[in-house]
Amino acid sequence: MSFNYSASASTALNLISKFGREVQILRKSGSTINKVTGAATGGADRTGTIKAAILPASGASINDLDGKYTEELVRGNVRFVIAEAVNAPFAPITGDRIKFDAEEWESIGVTPIAPSGTAVLYKIGIIKR
Repeated sequence: MSFNYSASASTALNLISKFGREVQILRKSGSTINKVTGAATGGADRTGTIKAAILPASGASINDLDGKYTEELVRGNVRFVIAEAVNAPFAPITGDRIKFDAEEWESIGVTPIAPSGTAVLYKIGIIKR
């Protein structure tokens, strides 16, 4: 008997669609930093929106990030995002920015949930910078 991944994926996407929220994802790439002024120049920014659930981080979930952010967890500066992959404008990577509630957070780790080889969801660790 095989597991029905498509039914599970559909359920997960329906739950995020119903209870999730739109968040902005931003990737700044290819820019160079002026070492004197600190200003970034050049490069191409990519932005888009994804439907996601924003979750609080816990000591157990922070272990997924090698325990590097324990102090930030205590300060309340770490969250996890479960985002749909199907309608994502691009696959998130470490260093992308996630914006919601007028605050910008930095992606510190991304795990695609892809049981049958195709990403269905992304689990994204974020930190307030």
